[in-house]
Amino acid sequence: MFSKSEYNKYKLDFIIKTFVHLEQFAQWLRKFFYLNHELSLEYDTIYQESFYVTFHELITVGLDYSKKVLSQLTVEDEKKQWYKNLVEGLEKLKGTFSEIELQYIKYKRHNSSHIFQNDYEHKVFEKGENLTPQRENKIDQNEKDFTNLIRKHGGDKKFDLYMHHKIFPIASDLYDQLQANKNQNKRQYKNKL
Repeated sequence: MFSKSEYNKYKLDFIIKTFVHLEQFAQWLRKFFYLNHELSLEYDTIYQESFYVTFHELITVGLDYSKKVLSQLTVEDEKKQWYKNLVEGLEKLKGTFSEIELQYIKYKRHNSSHIFQNDYEHKVFEKGENLTPQRENKIDQNEKDFTNLIRKHGGDKKFDLYMHHKIFPIASDLYDQLQANKNQNKRQYKNKL
């Protein structure tokens, strides 16, 4: 069993971690909306690479986080509605792409995050592990699928443009919806004062 001081320390650590995660997630959303806006004005390879990282993490880790927060909100209020809108928007963004497109986005995210594309392969070989035939087949299949996807769009940059063309209107609507919800929250708070 915990002593009272151990319990209080654990509780304080949990509260601090919760607030830190909330702020980190809010910053991630700001970055996503900022990059979405900037890329709508002009194609930029630096922003595009950052967008792959931000978008992929948002529709995976961010979506899971949003669902977790939503599930813990018990009172039907503006905050719960905000998270409902966010979860619906993130699911819509994710659902916009086919499975192979999502795999390619993940691949582009890894390329944007690591200096070398084959970084994971090196780690496997450095540890003395062998690739299984199933893993090799998946790598070969992904390579074929990615090649076909790039050909379909006429190049890597054109896939970037296609991706952003699909994301921009959904992300813009989501931003507007979240901002409207936030502004309604502020008005209701002022009226209570």
